Amino acid sequence: MVNDSKSLILNQENTIEQLREKLRDSIDRVTRLYPNPRNRNEAVKGCLKRAQNLLARARPKIDEFKNCIQELNNIADKEEKNQAEAKKQALELAEQEAKEYEKNVKNINNLDAGSIENLAKKAPDYKTKQNIFRPWWAEYNASKDIWEVDSNKLADEIIKSHPIKRLEENGFVSGLVVYLENLGNWTRKSKAILNNFIEDAFQYPTDPIGKDSVQQTQYAKDLENAKSVKNTLTLLDGKIYSIDPENTFDTPPAHTVHFKTFDFNIDKWKITDFLPEKYYLYSKDYNANTDTAQLDWDILHSPNGQGLIDSLAPITTEWLVKSLGAESEDKTLIAFMECIGLSLLNSYEIPFFVFIKSEGGHGKSALFKYLASLFGTGSTSGISLKQLTEGQAFDASELRFKEVNLVSDERATFVPDQVIGWLKSISGGDKKDFSQKNKQTASFTNHANLWFNMNDFPRFKTYDDAIARRACLFRWNYVAKYAHFNQEYLPTIKKERGEFALKCLYYAKIAIERKPIKYSYISIPIQLTRSDSMIRDYKEWADTNDYFNSFIENECVIGKEYKIGTKFLLDKLNEFTKNNGGTGEYKMASFASRLQGKDVHKSSNPTSWRDEHGHFKTGVFVFQGITLKNIAKIEQEEQNFKLEQKKAGEQRWQAIING
Repeated sequence: MVNDSKSLILNQENTIEQLREKLRDSIDRVTRLYPNPRNRNEAVKGCLKRAQNLLARARPKIDEFKNCIQELNNIADKEEKNQAEAKKQALELAEQEAKEYEKNVKNINNLDAGSIENLAKKAPDYKTKQNIFRPWWAEYNASKDIWEVDSNKLADEIIKSHPIKRLEENGFVSGLVVYLENLGNWTRKSKAILNNFIEDAFQYPTDPIGKDSVQQTQYAKDLENAKSVKNTLTLLDGKIYSIDPENTFDTPPAHTVHFKTFDFNIDKWKITDFLPEKYYLYSKDYNANTDTAQLDWDILHSPNGQGLIDSLAPITTEWLVKSLGAESEDKTLIAFMECIGLSLLNSYEIPFFVFIKSEGGHGKSALFKYLASLFGTGSTSGISLKQLTEGQAFDASELRFKEVNLVSDERATFVPDQVIGWLKSISGGDKKDFSQKNKQTASFTNHANLWFNMNDFPRFKTYDDAIARRACLFRWNYVAKYAHFNQEYLPTIKKERGEFALKCLYYAKIAIERKPIKYSYISIPIQLTRSDSMIRDYKEWADTNDYFNSFIENECVIGKEYKIGTKFLLDKLNEFTKNNGGTGEYKMASFASRLQGKDVHKSSNPTSWRDEHGHFKTGVFVFQGITLKNIAKIEQEEQNFKLEQKKAGEQRWQAIING
């Protein structure tokens, strides 16, 4: 009897423990179905509370466990059924929305802005996990049911859409450059452009570059806020790579010209595509003549091809022929076109500068306006000789990245040796160090050919071979036919720029490839064409203005037997210069250098010489091989006197001998 009682109690305890485990499982089942306590109604909350109390009771009854378990399971069964039904409805709704999404995707180009905005605000498609009406850099926050910006992806998108680089030279950042694919060139920008790119991404997510010209099929305006912009700007700034202008924009392809919709390589005589790696900073608003540009060079460089080239740009050619006075002298026009063609190239392999002389009102300003349009906006600079000779403030780096330096009204009358040296250095094709305002010194090769337009050729201090081979002198004549040039001829001539540019490049290519030509007034052969009138003008210019040659010719005698004090002769030269209207002074170094060209050399040690009064000067350096005419005259008279004395003495001696 006692044993049966103990067995019954033990069985009850086992049953209660089993029911306790079942109750815990039922509690877990309900809480899993209602994970958020806020979503539990009062019945659910009450049942769960009773179940917890029952678990904590010391002597619970079996029926209480069974009733509580049954109640919890009923709640769970009902909720599972509700959730299954809700899931089914949600799936049906999702499938319906997916079909609607697919329909809208197919019809995307016909949707209005309002529809796209509404579709963009929906959650991602449950199949593709995407919303095509949002840009790829937008991400969906499911917990908040909102769209947000992935700033890192947006920064990557901007870098991809806008090829952008940071200009950095010698550790100094000078701004940003952005590549414009439609123009084929880079353009300088300030850091503010980054904010514009970010703004465009939010406003025109489909195509931030095309903007309003492209139908926007995505929406992102609601994603823009101060935080997203700031984060994107920080990330974007860190993703921009730096480039050094010295090995990019300073070195574009030497023999390729950048036109409006294509590039043109004169070596291959071939049209080529735009490439950001060519690093052009400016573009032209016209194209070279495509028909001629695509012809084989061997065909063009034949008599028939020459005729085709000469037929290009007829109105422009006639204007230049008449204005340059080249009706009976083809070489003048060819020389002019060579200079233009070479100036269109990004090289200075043939050194030259251009002086165009004409009196005021003869249309040379119209010429330079035309040249500016030929080379293109932004590709010209305007440093004048007057700025240099008068020491006015200028920045030599203004020439950097330019094709040509055009000065339409040069007023310099005298160019000293220092400026002549500068002209030689920047037209020699060598890399030089140039000062830049508010920046460190930059080292670059100047590609900007120098063109100066003036009423009269300025006087140079020296006229050596370096000047003779560089100076291209042209005269611009008044032609009554072009009295109303801007109204009657300029529109047509501007339309002919494509033909004329190609014509000039043709002659530039010939000049580059030809063997140097020997001209009488230059000791070394050159590749540029010189007409008889150009040579005549140069000689007249040099003879009129070169006080050195005039002094040597009019005041001096050259001969190995002569010598004269160096300082004395230099003083006489400067006195001669002043008396003849000159304003500058020659320096000993340049004077001695030019005398060496006439086989006159400075003594290596102090010695003596005799002045015009017959007085000996001792302990001074002398020029050997030259003297003044008046001193030479005295010396000659003394020599004649000595010869006469000697002859008279010999005659007397002969008379004595003859008795």
